[in-house]
Formats: sequence, C-alpha cells, structure tokens
Amino acid sequence: MSHTNKLTKQEQTMTDEFQIPPGYTMRANGDLVKLENLTDLEREEDALVNTIFPRAKALHDEMAEFKFTAMHLIEETIKRCVEEHGIKKFTKIKGNVQFVSVNGKYKIQRAVDDRIEHDSSIEVAIQKFALYSDVLKEQAGPDAVKFIDIATTAKNGKYSTSRLIDLLNKDIDHPLYVGAKAALMQSLFISGSKAYLRFYIRNINDDSWVAMPLQFSSIAAVAPQVETKEEKANAA
Repeated sequence: MSHTNKLTKQEQTMTDEFQIPPGYTMRANGDLVKLENLTDLEREEDALVNTIFPRAKALHDEMAEFKFTAMHLIEETIKRCVEEHGIKKFTKIKGNVQFVSVNGKYKIQRAVDDRIEHDSSIEVAIQKFALYSDVLKEQAGPDAVKFIDIATTAKNGKYSTSRLIDLLNKDIDHPLYVGAKAALMQSLFISGSKAYLRFYIRNINDDSWVAMPLQFSSIAAVAPQVETKEEKANAA
C-alpha cells in the first residue's frame, strides 16, 4: 500500500516555484505561461508589484519590530522609575503616559484604548433608563430626554458604547437615574485593549506640538535626496 505525503499550501507553492522552467512563469491558477506570451499590461503589472512589494514587506517588518522595541523600552523605563527612583506618579499609570525630552523638542505618548462591550444584562439598564425618562418627560417635556433616547436605541441589535458611556458621565442624582447607571456599569466589560504610540515635534514658531505620523496614508510623499556630481566630489 503506497503512501503519499501531502504538502502544505506553502510547501506546495515553494515546490511549484522551484519547478518553474526558465522562460516561464506561473499564473495564479497554476498554469505555466511563456514570458513571451504575457501581454504588455501583465508585464508592466508584474514588474511594478515585484518591485514595490518586497520593500513594503521589509518596511512592515521593520515597523513591527520597532513597535515591539519601543513598547518594551517604555515599560522598562516606567518600571525603573518606580523601583529604582521611587517616582510615585508612575505607580498610578494604567496605560496612558507621555515622555518629553529635556530640550522640549520631542514628545512620545503611549495611549491604551480599551474595547468596551456589553452583555445581555444591559436590557435591565435600558428599562431603568426608560423609567427615569418617563418621569423626566412629564416634568420637562420630550426634548429633555433626547440624550437618553439616542443612547438607548439599538442599531442592528447593538448599542453605541460611546453613547452609553456618555450616560455614565452625566451628573444626575435622581434615584432612578443612579439605579440605571449602576445597572449599566454591571453590563459593561473590557473585552480587549490596543496600545498606540504617538510622536510629536515642537513647533518653534508657536510652541505647539506637531504630530509626526507613522500611518502610511498620513505621511506626505518626499522625493529621495540625490547627490549631485559636485556633492559627490566634495564628499570624496
């Protein structure tokens, strides 16, 4: 009884690539095609993608490593400030923190955003907010309860977390509202967190902080600097 080893998709792709004979390339469906039979558009597209993509992949990997290193350095600095220097303000930090260079030119911020969700018990809170809404509507009219109506109206079966938190931030001491807030707090939970790094440079003209974006879409394209013959000669 013969046994055939099955290759993984990645192994199969690598095997196929090594088996492509000279003068041929392989289409996405696995068909071999002579290079001379490619259309002009296919040649142009293939050359463009294979020129740009490796650089994009290298940049992606470099940024991923940079983020890991930067986050680790920030954690180590906070730990050292607390354990070795006894700096109390860092003992209260739960996520958001900033560091500024001594010359005041550069600032780094680490921000941690919690992803807040709610469970099914939120319906209890919604009912309690409705009770308070009925009371307030009788006293002040329907316009007074619009903020509650907006926050407690579900879209596609989901409530807006930011609007629910707005309800918690309202300083209303009516017993019904206080009870509704307590029920809402019990229904909310943190399902995950995401950390961000933000970098700023001081604007010497007005002393404001200017963000230095690392998001690809936010970075203005700048032509690479090309040395002139005179500059090359001077450097030599």
